[in-house]
Amino acid sequence: MISWGDFLGTGVVATFSREFKPFNMARAFVHSMGFKNQAEWRNYIKSGHKPVDIPSAPEHNFKGKGWINWGDWLGTKIGHRKEFHEAREFVHSLGLTNWAQWKEYCKSGEKPGDIPINPRDAYRLKGWKGLKDWLGTEKTRKFRPLDKAKEYVYSLGLKNQTEWFQYCKSGKKPSDIPSGPVRVYKDKGWSGWTDWLGKNK
Repeated sequence: MISWGDFLGTGVVATFSREFKPFNMARAFVHSMGFKNQAEWRNYIKSGHKPVDIPSAPEHNFKGKGWINWGDWLGTKIGHRKEFHEAREFVHSLGLTNWAQWKEYCKSGEKPGDIPINPRDAYRLKGWKGLKDWLGTEKTRKFRPLDKAKEYVYSLGLKNQTEWFQYCKSGKKPSDIPSGPVRVYKDKGWSGWTDWLGKNK
C-alpha cells in the first residue's frame, strides 16, 4: 500500500509523508506573501491557496532543518512588499515576456525582497489582473535604443552588476532604461555587462 489516501482513493497524502520544498525555498515563498503575523498565516492556510509543498506546521516539519522562529519564517523583520502598482511598474521595466522568464528571474537573485515571487496570490485582491498585465506584455514598452541607453548608463559611473541592481532598486532609473538589459537587447547588439557599464572604455 502506497498510502491510506491511495488505498481509499482520496488521493490525500498524510502530512508526514509529503515532500515539501527545502526550507530556504519554502521560507522565501512565505516571505514573498508579506504576512504580518501568525493570524494572517493561519487564515492563508484555511483559504485553500497554499501550495501542497509548503507545510502548514513548519515549526514541526522543519525542526532541525533550518527552523528558527515565526518571525524568521514569516519575514516580519523584512521590509513590507511594494504596493501593487509600484511593483508592476518595476516588473514592466524588466522586459520579461512569459511566466518561465519570471520564474528564472526570481531564481537569479536579482529580484528585490519587496517584490513577491507569487504576485497572483500576493495581490489577488489588491489589483491583480493577470500575467500579461503583471509583465506588461499587453502594451508595447518603448526602451531607448541600445547606444542611447548605454550612454546614459555610462554617465552613472557604476562599477559592477551589484551597483547596477542597487541603482535599479533605488527608484531613480528612467522607465525607458530596462532593468534587465540582457533580455531587452539580446538580439539588438548586447555585448555583455562590461560593455553595458562602460568598463571597457
